[in-house]
Amino acid sequence: LLKRRYDRELDALEKRLEENGFETVLTARAGEGISSEAKRVELANQIQADVLLQLDLGSSDPAQSAAAAYCTAADSQYPAAAHFPYSNKLGKRILKYYTKQTGFADGGVIPSSDEAGRNESRMPAVMLKLGDLSDSGQYEKMKKERFQAKMIKGIADGVAAYFQAVDR
Repeated sequence: LLKRRYDRELDALEKRLEENGFETVLTARAGEGISSEAKRVELANQIQADVLLQLDLGSSDPAQSAAAAYCTAADSQYPAAAHFPYSNKLGKRILKYYTKQTGFADGGVIPSSDEAGRNESRMPAVMLKLGDLSDSGQYEKMKKERFQAKMIKGIADGVAAYFQAVDR
């Protein structure tokens, strides 16, 4: 049930992004899709995606209950480090719009080289922590359809703002 429920939200996000003129490739849906992060990044590299956006509902750091964007650190030895300036901009833009819509605290962009798959990205890549499911207040909000629509709007508006700001 949870996977189906989140499939609905992924479909809504995909639709919103496509309405804004973006071509999207979703790699994870219930019962289908690519389960390995490394394989998702490999696909993004193969199709030469403009950005890689991963969504996370869990808490990466129990002390951090704010929404946050994780990207490969600029000083790491991984290929994604070369895209840090753009990954940082992508994370900042998405967080700006996402936190405005949701009211969640902005935990900022957090450079990290802990995610082996994302580190191999050859494009700007961000893992957006949407909130903290262990925070009962955030969890209750995120279960509601109207709030999910705000989450989707914030993400889509942030992606659009990134592409408007970046001279590519």
